Amino acid sequence: MLIDNNEVDDFFDNLRAKAENEVMQLGVQSKLSVEDEAEGMRSAMNSLAQVELQREVNYLGAHPRMKEFLPMVVYFEHAERANRVQLSKNTYRKICGEGLEDCDGEEIANFEICDLCLVVRFDQPEQQHYRFKIKLHTGAMREMCMDVQEFREGNWADGIHDAVCKNKQLFREFCRDCCGTAALKTCYQSKTVGWIREPDGFRQYFVTKAGEITGTLKDIQPLEEGAEIVPSAHLDEREVAERFWRMRHLTKSPVALILLVYTVLASLYAVFKEAVDAPKFLIALVGEASAGKTSLAMAIANLYQRSQRTEPENSLRSTITSIEENLDHYKDSIMIVDDLYPASEKSQQRVLENTLEKVVRMFGDAASKKRSKGFENYETQGMALLTGEYMTGATSSLSRCMILNLERGDLDFALLTQYQQEDKMIPAYFMWNFLKFCSAENVQKTMRTWIRGNIEEQRRKFMSIFMKSRTANIAAFLSTTMGILAEYFYGQQVILMDQREALCRNFDTVICEILLRNEIAMEQQNPAKLVLRSLSRLFEGEEVLIADGETAKERNDYYSYQGYIFAYSETLVAAIKKKLTTQNSVIEPDEALVKKVLISEKILLQTSEGGKMRNGTKLPFSRRVKDQRRFWKLSIERLKEMAEQEAE
Repeated sequence: MLIDNNEVDDFFDNLRAKAENEVMQLGVQSKLSVEDEAEGMRSAMNSLAQVELQREVNYLGAHPRMKEFLPMVVYFEHAERANRVQLSKNTYRKICGEGLEDCDGEEIANFEICDLCLVVRFDQPEQQHYRFKIKLHTGAMREMCMDVQEFREGNWADGIHDAVCKNKQLFREFCRDCCGTAALKTCYQSKTVGWIREPDGFRQYFVTKAGEITGTLKDIQPLEEGAEIVPSAHLDEREVAERFWRMRHLTKSPVALILLVYTVLASLYAVFKEAVDAPKFLIALVGEASAGKTSLAMAIANLYQRSQRTEPENSLRSTITSIEENLDHYKDSIMIVDDLYPASEKSQQRVLENTLEKVVRMFGDAASKKRSKGFENYETQGMALLTGEYMTGATSSLSRCMILNLERGDLDFALLTQYQQEDKMIPAYFMWNFLKFCSAENVQKTMRTWIRGNIEEQRRKFMSIFMKSRTANIAAFLSTTMGILAEYFYGQQVILMDQREALCRNFDTVICEILLRNEIAMEQQNPAKLVLRSLSRLFEGEEVLIADGETAKERNDYYSYQGYIFAYSETLVAAIKKKLTTQNSVIEPDEALVKKVLISEKILLQTSEGGKMRNGTKLPFSRRVKDQRRFWKLSIERLKEMAEQEAE
């Protein structure tokens, strides 16, 4: 639910006006007692509820301006009693007289509330509610968090080790008095690290484990693991930027450069998502076992220094569930998924490739996964980098990837060692500086607008180059990110004005070359795609005669009947071979390959006979046309879906 800021202000202004009017009607416009003011505010809130504004009150319950009303609605009820209970020697006592510090009154409790903080969940405005964070001294310091109402009721101390309430009634009164008299500070919590949006405004803030990166939001900490970036204590911002930019020389090819830009894009994931759309693709880094893929990925993409890991946390050997459970840890960052290799066992190979397919679709679609009741839903909030010795999958999955090939000898191991040892913190230092730059209010006002316009402009440009809209989209996101990065480098005097423009042009040329090779490779090296395309074109054109099964009386090799095409396998395979020959294809599929492709894409429907699954089936109208051969039963609906995917 999106609410315009002006509407929010109008709502609260009207709320206050109505509340104040209720108070005035009580005849307490001046010299208002605490109880009367509280009663007036409660009456005002009840009045608002009666005119069906309670939904808005609930939704905006965590809005900062609600603090205008909370002290009056919640905290003032027993505030006038505050001077009756005072702290004395780490215990709470009822004081018998005014200002008698040495008075030995009745002891209420044997512990001290050292700190009381109003906590707001910053990342979920529709679910926010006020809570108290308490530091309690009972001989040792303890920290607790509870609902405001639970604190006011005063029963929360029961069961705490060493905590004793000797007079529960007075302690409850004291808890209510604390709410009314304490100079409450507000602190915030975020579920995850990464970008969060302030509940009532335009700005986004980047939260790390150490707090909000600009220092604007005090006392905000994430509840879960994530980015561990830190500022440099001994290097200036320009030097950090220069040393980070030199990481593009880790490879002789543009691979390292593209990985640098891709990682920066991941750090701006939420910004792009809000401005225009989430980046819906991932990069696969492919090369021989000794090429240094994983080391390169860890040096560049592990910008957040996650517990100083030397190996990726996630692997294709992991279950897809465990990968999903880690998604929150990689908000606005890169999840490295390692270990796609030729397995010795076919069953193991199938498991690896099945997990690969799910990971590619998870990040390539940027979609959440709903769970059954009682289980948390998982949502991609960052990007992924796959590493392996090869890349495989269905055509529709491969189109969601940018494949980078790391050849043997491409990686500069000497330079890599430098960034693994003495310069290992450079990426983290850079990310801190860069995200702080992006967090500035003046930058945010222009950056999202620029992203929106530039993405659309780049999409149009790249659509004239590539066959697939997905490919053009990949290029548009990377090109736009390079523009932001170049702007930052220019501001830090790492590059000059003419170098900035040339850098962006050259980068566009580089990614176009690689993405075009990706498209050609998918065309030439993916037998499944070639088989499916040939099949689609056979049936779309007039190259084969498809008889109507409802009226056919003569024998034919193809029939259309009740949503299916019944095709005689030998004739169909021969037609596909012929089609590929005319297209100068490098493959010559046999019946086994065609059958495998059609089954995997759920085009060929198998039938059960005598407890066994058979690929061929007899015609349901075989007696009429006097044809006892077995035919492949092909789904027309799936053929149409494949044609639509091909057109994307």
